[in-house]
Amino acid sequence: MKRSVKFGAVVLGTTCGPLTLRGLHCWIDDTSPEIDLIISRPVMDLLGFSVDTLLVGARQKNTKWDVSVDDEPPAHGMSKLQRMTTSRHGADEPVLADGDGMECATPEVATVTDEEQRKKMRDEVFAVLMSKVAEAESCGLTGDDVERLKALLSKHVDVFRIDLGNDPPVKVEPLKVRIKPKSTPVKCGMRRYPPAHLEYMREHVEALLSNDMVYANNRAPRIVP
Repeated sequence: MKRSVKFGAVVLGTTCGPLTLRGLHCWIDDTSPEIDLIISRPVMDLLGFSVDTLLVGARQKNTKWDVSVDDEPPAHGMSKLQRMTTSRHGADEPVLADGDGMECATPEVATVTDEEQRKKMRDEVFAVLMSKVAEAESCGLTGDDVERLKALLSKHVDVFRIDLGNDPPVKVEPLKVRIKPKSTPVKCGMRRYPPAHLEYMREHVEALLSNDMVYANNRAPRIVP
């Protein structure tokens, strides 16, 4: 490895929130096609993680540990781990258990084509739209208006979505936020939202994050939209 790079900030996700590493220096492996980031041991030691400390703690609890799995659950794709055992004669070469093989490395992936997925989503959306038409009709919408509404929704059914998904980007001009000259940011008081609104916003933001439509900005000096 001959090339190196220094990141301004690297954000690692944890169970209690994001952890930001600034000024992380990394070497680039040009021979590997994978996009992996391996943090060096000095950095891990700086963060308080020590392999030797973990092993010493395990040694203080017990001098011998049995890490074999007695009651192994049935294998399902990637959930089954390759189990290695040692023969009774003490051979160093591991022995694979019966049934271990390529199923340990081959995940069970549902083969659903894009066209089938689009048709399924379209049918689900169309069913919801027709239920709304029936609801409007029960509230007093006349026959001619009902037919016009059905035709309009049937024509533009692809515009609607039930959930956020991996859709192609919309062909529109990017939105530009222009700040007026000499304007300064101000802080506003926190708003109180009903529990139903909070739950909706939480699920909506999680859907945006899971589909890579937004990302957490942990380096902003203030809250930005």
